[in-house]
Amino acid sequence: MLIVISFISCFLSLLIIFDYFERNFEIIGNRKKYSILAELLLSIVIGLINLLNIPLLNFITWIILLTFIINCFFYDKKNDIKKYIHLYILLFVLAIFETVGILFFRFILYIFNFVIETQYMAEIFEFSISKLFVILFYPLIRNKSLNITKTYKMPQKQLCFYMCLTVYSIISICILSYISNSVVSRLEKFTILFTILGIVMINFYVIKLLTYISENAELKYKIKLSELNIQRQFDYYKKVESNYNNSLKLLHDIDKHINIIENLYKDEHSDLADEYINKLDRITASIVIKQYSTHPVVNALLNDTYMTAKQYNIQFSCDIASIKFNSIDALDLTIIIGNLLENAIHECQKTPSSRLSIKGDLYNNFIILKIENTCITATENTHFDELIRFGTGLNNVVNTLKKYDGYLKFNSLDHIVNCTVILPSSSF
Repeated sequence: MLIVISFISCFLSLLIIFDYFERNFEIIGNRKKYSILAELLLSIVIGLINLLNIPLLNFITWIILLTFIINCFFYDKKNDIKKYIHLYILLFVLAIFETVGILFFRFILYIFNFVIETQYMAEIFEFSISKLFVILFYPLIRNKSLNITKTYKMPQKQLCFYMCLTVYSIISICILSYISNSVVSRLEKFTILFTILGIVMINFYVIKLLTYISENAELKYKIKLSELNIQRQFDYYKKVESNYNNSLKLLHDIDKHINIIENLYKDEHSDLADEYINKLDRITASIVIKQYSTHPVVNALLNDTYMTAKQYNIQFSCDIASIKFNSIDALDLTIIIGNLLENAIHECQKTPSSRLSIKGDLYNNFIILKIENTCITATENTHFDELIRFGTGLNNVVNTLKKYDGYLKFNSLDHIVNCTVILPSSSF
């Protein structure tokens, strides 16, 4: 029975280690299909060595074999030494989690003054609790690689569900340990063992399932944003094409327009000439795409905002031409700037004589964007949490800024909201 426990303990640890490396490093070629075979073989070898009960030999075996396997399966594009550092730190952290789990179980036994009579049953229960602690805390370190774009946060509802499942599992194993002393037959002992292994494995695959569901939902959201971004750029270029055709028509008749204006002035009809010029000015203004930014996505967002502001008689001004957004992903720019401008326009529509301005500055390799808009719901005492509640998508803005170690600040006075966004101007 201890052979089975030793094998499963090693196999579960290897599943976690391989899951970590698959998330944070690149797999060499098509070797992923051989990973499960490698995990099974390593589990058998290390599991047998564990039975010798020689801690130093067990430790050396883990280090040598895993170093070899990780080197065969994974690589890092920038610095291949990183994978070894991550491996040794991960082994150390997992060992701490297991130790905490064992100490917790022994503390529970001490509190209730309970002793498990058979040694191998005690080891089985300690194994199960220690692995539950590893599974519980593993998500905290799972994506903490140096690649900041792979950070992941489980939604609160799913995290709460998993915490409840883990607590229930720990309580179940403690109850099984309590009744284990009264178990005599092999069938009953096998049933307890099978139940414990089932609890541990279910917890591991539940956390994987919850992660998959959450990441799938996040991916769908990003795809939706990408489609919106593509549609916005498509509309932008269609507008450019339409304006180009209109400008050709205007240029075709430009001589006629000039002659009419000259004749009006010659006949001393200056009022009619001025009115004619104003009409031409409005026509030319409607066919000119404003160049607010050299970044196509940002420029499309700002032109879209300008057209909406013009439609609702909102005073709009923009000064970010000097800002380069090359270090920031286009999709993230859509989330950050798009959401903030959309919320600003939404608030401006609620009141007449409203205004919206966006200004950009560079300071010590940081981009500082300042958005100011009229907001009838904001006063001097309005707090950031209230602005988050008022604003649609602001939580997505905050989460996206975290990827770049960015910063978002709101303050308000006399129904004017000032939003400050700070982003790095170059990649780390």
